[in-house]
Amino acid sequence: DYRVFFNKGNLLNAMAEYKKAIECFNKSLELQKTPKATYNISISLQKLNRYELALEFLEKNIQEYPNNILSYFGKIVIYS
Repeated sequence: DYRVFFNKGNLLNAMAEYKKAIECFNKSLELQKTPKATYNISISLQKLNRYELALEFLEKNIQEYPNNILSYFGKIVIYS
């Protein structure tokens, strides 16, 4: 179930295990594409100071889910 990996990714993010969190979010996305998992990857990438790649994930999310406000907010945070 994709939610197992998604929830594990959230837990790893909270523990500052960002690379492992990204792996879990990617596994979650393999099972079911969700805007939250893609957004959370961008958060993990930001914590790793990988802003350009985080922006790519946010932009991808905006293209696939244009009504997802979190992705726009994520871009604002990076650019501010």
